[in-house]
Amino acid sequence: VPAFMFWWLAGTAMGRGARDAGAFRTWTAPFTARRAVAAALACACLFAAWWQVSFWNREAWYFAGFKQIRQANMPAAVRSLERSRAWGPREVNSIYELGNAYEYLIKKFADDSGHTAAEFYTNRTVVHLMTQLLSPKAGESIYDPTCGTGGMLISALDEVKRSGGEYRTLKLYGQERNLITSSIARMNLFLHGVEDFDISRGDTLADPKHIDDDRLRQFDVILANPPYSIKQWDREAWNGDKWGRNTLGTPPQGRADYAFQQHIMTSLTSKGRCAVLWPHGVLFRNEEQTMRAKMIEQDWVEAVIGLGPNLFYNSPMESCILICNRKKTAARKSKVIFIDAVSEVTRERAQSFLKTEHQNRILTAFKTFVDVPGFAKVANLDEIGAKAGNLSIPLYVKRIAAAVATDSNGDVISLRSAWDQWQTDGRTFWIQMDALVETLDGLITEDIESVR
Repeated sequence: VPAFMFWWLAGTAMGRGARDAGAFRTWTAPFTARRAVAAALACACLFAAWWQVSFWNREAWYFAGFKQIRQANMPAAVRSLERSRAWGPREVNSIYELGNAYEYLIKKFADDSGHTAAEFYTNRTVVHLMTQLLSPKAGESIYDPTCGTGGMLISALDEVKRSGGEYRTLKLYGQERNLITSSIARMNLFLHGVEDFDISRGDTLADPKHIDDDRLRQFDVILANPPYSIKQWDREAWNGDKWGRNTLGTPPQGRADYAFQQHIMTSLTSKGRCAVLWPHGVLFRNEEQTMRAKMIEQDWVEAVIGLGPNLFYNSPMESCILICNRKKTAARKSKVIFIDAVSEVTRERAQSFLKTEHQNRILTAFKTFVDVPGFAKVANLDEIGAKAGNLSIPLYVKRIAAAVATDSNGDVISLRSAWDQWQTDGRTFWIQMDALVETLDGLITEDIESVR
């Protein structure tokens, strides 16, 4: 039975989606080479999970791994190890819990992959913030054009469940260039119990796979963390893009960021909204100024949120979330809120993440859409236009300056007076130190004489 399950699961992973999983032809399809690769991947991942918690490794698991699992909020299926001698696929009561275990394995693999982890894994606290900002609803279509292992789609699913919506009515779509990564994304969604999804493999810019009636399929919610500033892409083809995505213009060869941004905006429905994770350069680079100005004139940009450093594997850079909304409320039309959340980050064990209070502060500022001194600023399009369409956050959010140093009389301390005070205090300190040394020398001398 386990062997049959792995074979069937591999066929689903390498197929078009979980919707074909129940078809008789999938169960009886020939065991091709690509099914063999997927089967090996599935067996390796699931066997690794089983082996780590099996009774052969029980003591090592309890005393070394169990604490880490609990800190990572693993589901009850894994925590039930306290009551069970061994754990395998048959002991898991919920396929969704098995999906959480699979997601945990992906994170552990990302932790061990160094800088390459950023190619397929995004910090889950950032992903959670992005999904909360867009607040997906039951029945909506959700898309990630560079889906990696499918973490953003899973987070959107979780957000609908947390809000009490019927998550089974969601329609999830993704595209990923890497073959193995796209297979892992399919497996991830399948193990989370998702039935209606379509993960396609291919280059999103050169060959978008999600087409509807000879035009790009459009989606209600788009979450994305595209590859930054890629240089190897077909810029010439973009000039005459047959899908009509070059509405803002053609990006420079060395930076395809605005090609991805235009693909995302073209893929939005009339009520669609998107949250895209970018480096800060997309907000102010001169070579993209014309495209950025056109995007602002469309009045789709709703928020620009600056995040703190080190939120990505082996990268100290700061990033930002660019939120666009094709159906702004009347109160938000012709306005953009800038949020400076650079200091809203925590670093532990060489990794940075957003705590719940950090996420809540950002969400509150976004939902209230009012000025918060030193943290958030609502600017109208005229203000942004006066700055040549520059979206750099420090131009709008002025950080509160540190308190000015004063002396005991309340007078501002100048640089010269501060230097003089430092020298005086330093002189006093060393005089006291000399006196202490002399005292200690005297005590030592007395002890030596008393011994004699």
